[in-house]
Parts: sequence; C-alpha cells; structure tokens
Amino acid sequence: MDAVMPIIEEPATMDAATPTGSSLPTVREVTHGLGGLLALGTAGALGAHGLTPHAMPGVLWTSAGALVLTGPALLVVHQFLGLQAAPDRVVGSMAWALAKAGQLAMGLVPFQVFFSVTTQRGPGLLALLLCGLGGTGLLAAMRGLVDAERDAGSTGTQLMHVRGLALAWAALTLLVGLRLGWEVMA
Repeated sequence: MDAVMPIIEEPATMDAATPTGSSLPTVREVTHGLGGLLALGTAGALGAHGLTPHAMPGVLWTSAGALVLTGPALLVVHQFLGLQAAPDRVVGSMAWALAKAGQLAMGLVPFQVFFSVTTQRGPGLLALLLCGLGGTGLLAAMRGLVDAERDAGSTGTQLMHVRGLALAWAALTLLVGLRLGWEVMA
C-alpha cells in the first residue's frame, strides 16, 4: 500500500517565538521595532533637560546606524571566510535583532517616562537602557548568525569561524554604536 500512495510530508512548522524559521522579519515587525526605539528616545527626551532635540531620535540613530554601518563588513567577511549560511539569513539575523530590541524598547517606555517625568535621572536611565538594549540585540544577532550557519550544515571549523566572526562583529558594532551615541547625545 505504501508503494501505491505517495508519502506526503508535513511542512515544517515555524515557531513564532524564534526567528530562525524565516530569514527576514516582516515589515510590521521591523516597523514595530523601529517605533519602539523612537518611542524610547521620545520618552527620554521628556526629561532630557536641554538634550531634547538630540535625545528623541538619538536612540533610533544609534541603534539602527550601528547595524547599517557594520552590516556590510559582516557580509563581506562572512563570504570571505567561505561560510555556508545564505546572505539573506545573515541580514535576517541583524534585522531580527533590531526588531526584537525595538520591541523590548517599547516595553521599557513606561519606565523611561516615569523616570523622565519624576526625577532628574531620565538621561542616565536612557543611557543604561541603551546599553542593555544594545547588548541584548547583539546577543540575539550573534545567536542568529550561529544558528543560521548551523542550519546550513557547516562543519565544526566553520562554526568556530562564525562564532569568532560574530564576536568580532559585535565588538565593532558596539564601538560604532558608542561613537554614534557620543556624537548624537553630545
């Protein structure tokens, strides 16, 4: 009977909580993430005491700008090392990290508004939140890069290379983000 009826395989189900099911987030997810970063900057601008024009878009420019400026380097070195993951998965890892960090930023907006309105410590909290969001986003991107490489069937040596690449890229992105944050907020 098996020879007569072809075996129909069930399509792989994608877990909505993990971004590894698809290579790129939807436009809605990215927009929501960018909106969260902009909302956090706006909340920080409420208590910025003189930094208002800079603080409002500063969170968005710092976070997205660091990824835009370091993304091409990541893609070039990824291809140079001969790694297996498709370029859209590499870009997808960065896009998912930005979307998830922005969604987390949207959740932190009420805390930033509270501190900005009730205390003089709003800019300090904004700086701490930016560091936390940057770290969280970079860890998510690094995990996405390694998962994309593992899903592509890479060898053990290639997995070691992608881990080193992800760590070097995260350090570069952190330095670029700090520099952008310094320029935007100063």
